[in-house]
Parts: sequence; structure tokens; C-alpha cells
Amino acid sequence: QWFNNSASAEQSFVRGVWYFGFYIMSPAGCEYLKKPEEKFCLDIGYGGGRLLNAARMSFKHAYGVDVHPFQETVTAKLLERSPIRNFTLFHLDSSRIPLDDGSLDYVYSFIVIQHFYSLRILQDYLKEASRLLKPGGLVNLYFADTAKYKPMLSRDYLRGVVKGIIQLSQPPDAVTAYN
Repeated sequence: QWFNNSASAEQSFVRGVWYFGFYIMSPAGCEYLKKPEEKFCLDIGYGGGRLLNAARMSFKHAYGVDVHPFQETVTAKLLERSPIRNFTLFHLDSSRIPLDDGSLDYVYSFIVIQHFYSLRILQDYLKEASRLLKPGGLVNLYFADTAKYKPMLSRDYLRGVVKGIIQLSQPPDAVTAYN
């Protein structure tokens, strides 16, 4: 709730759809994900589920990982919005995400990774994203201010950490892609 100035849960979920459409499923993302209804995605840091709710409307299955232990509460809120259960939430106390290698088409995070307190955590999540991505998969990391994190987002730092495409985005739609 600290980053969300919405007046209600309903408004928060509506804004989640906006953010997902504008920042996560950006034109660059759509270029790689031509048929999202056939694909699998992962939300790193799903929080209250507002973006994951939008993802499950677009993808065959949406997974979410977060460090908080409230996946049952978020699951209930998501099922109140739609009884379709094409999502799975995980509570992580490590960086190992309990999914098979090469099982995801898209991994995204919205204003979460910038709060990691160490570069090691970022590196572990990027390695996990790489392990989980299918060939040709996409990682989209949305930062409020990429300039602040430039050292850890440099090509040299990311080279060899992730296989596939990484899209770094910030307002207003500035995007950097790394192979």
C-alpha cells in the first residue's frame, strides 16, 4: 500500500490494469509475445496482486513470487475478481523459484527490484529468470529511475547473467534491451 495512492482496492486493481498495459505489455513486449493467451508469465514481487490480476487476463497462466507470506489473502482477493484460477502464487524465502527450467515466456517486475538491498539478490533473480525462460523469452524490469541503478544494469553486469532479452523500462517509456 505504501506505493499505491488508490482510494480503494477497486481503484488499485483498475490502476493495475493500466500499469500492466502501459508499462509491462509495452509495444516492445507485444513484439515478443504475439499470442500471450498461449504463454506463461511470472510477476516478481506481486504484492497485492493488482498487476498479476491483469496478467492472468492476458496469459494462459500467471505465476507470482513475493517475500511476504500473504499469498492466501491475495489469492482470495484475485478469486473475488474472477473465479478463473489460472494463477499460482509463491512465497519465497530464497531466490529459487519452484518452476521447471524453460517453463516461462515472460518474466516481469514493476517497481520492485529497485528495492532489493543487495546486488546479489538482483543477480540471483536474473539467474532464475534466465533458468526459467524458454528460448526467445523476455524479461521486463520496470524501474522508477533507471539512472539511479545504472551500475547494476550495465551491459557488462548483465552479460552472461541472463539468456534472452531483457527490457529495462522507466517513465515515459524509455526502453533499453540487452541480448
